[in-house]
Amino acid sequence: MFRKSLPCLLLLQLLFMPVLSWSATAVYPNAAASTEEVVIYPDRAMLKKTLPVAVSKGENILELTGLTPGIFDDSVQAGIRSGGKVRIVDIEVRRTALLKTDQDRTKEVQARIDKVDQELIRQANLLTVQKNSLDFLQRITPFSQEQNTSFSTVRDYIIAMEQATADRLGKIAELEQSITDLNKKKVDLEKEKLNLGPGREESKSILVTVFADTATSFNLDYSYFLNGVEWTPKYEVRADSLSQRLELNFFAIVRQTSGEDFSGSNIEISTARPAISGELPELAPWRLDIYKPPVYQSYGRAKTMEISEAPQAAMLSAPFDDIAAPAMRSEATSTSYVLAQKIVLPSDNQPHKILVSSSGAEGKFEYFAIPKLAKYASLTAELKNPFVFPLPEGELNIFLDGRFVSTQRVEKPILAGDEMRLTLGRDETIFTSSKLQKQFTERTGAFSKKVRKHYEYAAEIVNGKSRPITVLVREQVPVSAHEEITVEITSPTPKDAEINSDGIITWTLTLAPGEKRQLTTIFDVIYPENQEVSGL
Repeated sequence: MFRKSLPCLLLLQLLFMPVLSWSATAVYPNAAASTEEVVIYPDRAMLKKTLPVAVSKGENILELTGLTPGIFDDSVQAGIRSGGKVRIVDIEVRRTALLKTDQDRTKEVQARIDKVDQELIRQANLLTVQKNSLDFLQRITPFSQEQNTSFSTVRDYIIAMEQATADRLGKIAELEQSITDLNKKKVDLEKEKLNLGPGREESKSILVTVFADTATSFNLDYSYFLNGVEWTPKYEVRADSLSQRLELNFFAIVRQTSGEDFSGSNIEISTARPAISGELPELAPWRLDIYKPPVYQSYGRAKTMEISEAPQAAMLSAPFDDIAAPAMRSEATSTSYVLAQKIVLPSDNQPHKILVSSSGAEGKFEYFAIPKLAKYASLTAELKNPFVFPLPEGELNIFLDGRFVSTQRVEKPILAGDEMRLTLGRDETIFTSSKLQKQFTERTGAFSKKVRKHYEYAAEIVNGKSRPITVLVREQVPVSAHEEITVEITSPTPKDAEINSDGIITWTLTLAPGEKRQLTTIFDVIYPENQEVSGL
């Protein structure tokens, strides 16, 4: 009975045994893929790559090896470009041992540094010998006073000494220059070694599982974010004072240590910040209360203080989250600049200055003078953003007539068409001065005594240029912050100058070459005699 049922049991086991699925694994180094596009964000980058692969019928595992450990695992995506029937089943990121480190390269650079050090020691010793020899030649006494020496002997000695001295001075100069060159070479090698780093011990791999209805070949597209990449905006304004034209250059300063070489790729610069949430914080209640002064309690010699503080309104900061021109794309919450040119962008931790766009425009040049604060006028220019995209915050270098003037900062984004005022530097050919000419105090009123304080200021502007100029001159008068204090302005009148609510006076003057102009500011401050006024 048992023998007859054995074949049946084996048959049943075979029928109900799980079907094993064998997957073919193909290994592709990440370096074999071509980088189609690099999107550089302020604090990271996204790489879009493509890799030709071949698969067999059924399930296949494509292992992409040698990726930098700095990739963000959750950002990895993959897609398929082919005419075959292939679909992606799974994507996985694994941390693996790096196939090759930079240690061999580091050792080679260090050997070159050691060789330079040995040569520096050798040449320093030769330099010491030459200097000691020169010192000896300069100190020896060839003839004693008692020795009877002919003129020809002295002449021959002098000629020989001059030749020997010249030879040694020449060798000293050559050695000093050689030592300078070697030191520079050593600095460059040390920078190269520093950029290589200690050599990474790990890498990452991407495993893409695909299922193919038939054996086929196709292009696998994949992308990922990685850290170690950043960019910041930088601007240059080049002003020509004669033509009164301005050229605005917009640069992206890119620095990267990601371990990948972006050179020759299509580059896109984006102002988006993928790591920053777009969700706004909630407003906190704004409560008001009666202020209670601090209460002090004395306990013998020691004192303690109990303070009741009035609740304050919650203050919210609203940071700004975040072109021959590149193609500009306005996204929902950011702006991207797709560069038209290919650039060199290795992973070397060096700042790479990339021209995003450049534009020239006419500017409004004006001189500003504040005689009370500065003895020279300052040249300024108003420039409208000439681009069709906003300018992000960043550093701005200003050049006037080919010379560097100053560095300013774009503190907030400047929209297309918006104006910005640039300070182009002080002009020491336009002189200013301010002086208090007269001041006195008098008391008025029979019953309600008032104090009247009288002030007269004189400002002088001199155009030392050989051409006419337009200059805006600013002075000030005090402004009353109390109903019992009155400020009466006698000069200038509203026809002569503009006076705003803050007491700032602005004259617009046109001065001929060499012309001198005097401006007067006269005002009285009136207040009750029994009051003390601050600010005078």
